[in-house]
Amino acid sequence: MTNTILNFQTATGHEVLAAAGKKYLRPGGRIATEKLFQWANFQPGETVLELGFSFGYSAIALAKRYHIKVVGIEKNPDSVARARTNICAAGLENQVEIIEGNIFNLEVI
Repeated sequence: MTNTILNFQTATGHEVLAAAGKKYLRPGGRIATEKLFQWANFQPGETVLELGFSFGYSAIALAKRYHIKVVGIEKNPDSVARARTNICAAGLENQVEIIEGNIFNLEVI
């Protein structure tokens, strides 16, 4: 577990899981995620939209593995800042982009 101090009354789910050391949220686990990747049949150069970008870990992994561009939407400003740091650390500024906004209000982004 990390040394992050959280207010559990206001923390988002991914913040709680991140504080526990979890980097990827995978409904259905890794097997289901791998199956989704097979079905998606990502091709190099394609652009993928990720809703609920969080800290960018999944997008970074997708960009590296499939040589695709990932554009993500995330509403939490702290998560956006952390994602931008992670994207830069991975050297993927030209491949992974994060936009701060609400996925339920995309028309204003």
